Amino acid sequence: MDRLSEAISKARAARGDSPAQAQSLPAVTTKAPVRRWHPEDITARWQALKQVSLSRRKLESSLIVAKDGGPHSAPFDMLRTKVLHQMRTNGWRRIGITSPLMGCGKSTVAVNLAFSFARNPEIRTMLLDTDLRRPSIANMLGVTPSASFFSVLAGRVQFEGCALAFGPNLCFATNGRPHRSPSELMQLSQVADELDRIDAEYDPDVMLFDLAPILQTDDALSVLQKLDAVVIVAAAEVTSVKELDQCEADVAANTNVLGVVLNKARSVGQNYGYGYAPS
Repeated sequence: MDRLSEAISKARAARGDSPAQAQSLPAVTTKAPVRRWHPEDITARWQALKQVSLSRRKLESSLIVAKDGGPHSAPFDMLRTKVLHQMRTNGWRRIGITSPLMGCGKSTVAVNLAFSFARNPEIRTMLLDTDLRRPSIANMLGVTPSASFFSVLAGRVQFEGCALAFGPNLCFATNGRPHRSPSELMQLSQVADELDRIDAEYDPDVMLFDLAPILQTDDALSVLQKLDAVVIVAAAEVTSVKELDQCEADVAANTNVLGVVLNKARSVGQNYGYGYAPS
């Protein structure tokens, strides 16, 4: 990891980025929508969402380990705390999760991070599947949505007709199938309006977006300016420094780079799981 960090720093220097520019605050931030709804109405909207039951076996097979906490959830809980700190410091709400290329595990990180956030009862969290070319969240959770989220973005379906809730403060908006032309859809101006409408009507504390990989299509690039910050997921021993550097540069040109997560590492530090007692 030290070698990776050193290589990234050299790459940033070569393209003229300062550490502050690469890690924190490019100029673009989203405009918060006007709050029009009474808190009781917002609570009622969350309560009206369709509740789903999730299979523990299905979640385990999908490597979803953060629902109930414990030692396996610790890395995602640490990520949650760091992300939440940056969100509160900067007034951010919309956080994207992407990767340079497919296969880095970004969707797995996104779902685990959503469950980690949801274990805080004071935080309302949404996870929106905006990887429309290769949607995977519905399959990972073992759910079948009544409507796909891309129909919401296209203005054909209301959010409540798509969203599935798990408990009082977590909901998922997933896709039952790929979209035929995701890049063209995400470039429509009404997508921003639909996201603002969801934001205003449900007032989530955290909106997580599972984005398409940055370097394979322009799908995610169409969304970045609608977000406050992005977490980049790299795969250990797979993602090259060049790929990661290019991904980071593309994200930083459109919004804030919140940080880089190294996924699929074969070993962890000796203090992994520190503080958890056996059940």
